[in-house]
Amino acid sequence: MDEPDPEEPPVVLEPVVITLENSGAQSYRIVSIDGDGATAVLNEDNVDITLQIGLRFTFVNTAGASSHPLDFRNDANEKLFGQSNASGMLNDEESIDVAKDGNSITFTLTDELADVLANYVCSFHPGMGGKFIIEAR
Repeated sequence: MDEPDPEEPPVVLEPVVITLENSGAQSYRIVSIDGDGATAVLNEDNVDITLQIGLRFTFVNTAGASSHPLDFRNDANEKLFGQSNASGMLNDEESIDVAKDGNSITFTLTDELADVLANYVCSFHPGMGGKFIIEAR
């Protein structure tokens, strides 16, 4: 088995960028997806989003992280991580590598995360959100 070359930089995944906006306090709408590995119906209310395991994703929340904080939850509706102030169960999970930057949040969809990730929701307006469909690469 070949050992990694210590001179080689680690492979950095370019994230798939999913941009969403709000329709008042009723819904999120996916307005664009840049990259391969995610699909959703665009410009419809609270759609399901399909994500592929092993990729990195950035959600750009043009609704505003302070007005409509985007959280990622499991089937029991427990926060895994997200933009709201409350701590999530996986905020500090190194392999997922959650990074928040203003209105954006980025993470890696590992096998472990894929086993528990169920939906996205606005932490202030529970009617805003949808489900995730997880696919293998």
